Amino acid sequence: MKRLAEICNAVKVIREIIKYLHLHADEVYIIVEGSRDRDILMKLGIAKDSIIIYNNPNFDKKMLEGRALGYKSILILVDFDKEGKRLLPVIRHQAAAHGYNILNRIRSTLAKYAHFFGFTVESFFKNYLVYNEKCW
Repeated sequence: MKRLAEICNAVKVIREIIKYLHLHADEVYIIVEGSRDRDILMKLGIAKDSIIIYNNPNFDKKMLEGRALGYKSILILVDFDKEGKRLLPVIRHQAAAHGYNILNRIRSTLAKYAHFFGFTVESFFKNYLVYNEKCW
């Protein structure tokens, strides 16, 4: 029961982050590693236009277009594994070069809960959806 209580507390925090992303959808770009990560975020109600896939050949073009469209901040949601840790500073550097504010605190908060929900973005949010129903 204690573990479920901890998970439900984490669900509340994640729910608030998702609300924040909905409220600031026209200002925050979210960078993910692949299409399955994008798809799970879309199930959470995040607009497809707000999500950039890092491995996309048009990544730099999207970053430039985002600035022109009024996006000010970037949330880097690469996996919480070794590959994600390798990509994180590379993407941070690219985002900073384009003048984006990087939302490190949100990523750090989500990373704290990876041991509950999973170390890939896809599994993290799939498990969040399962527990979100149990924790109401």
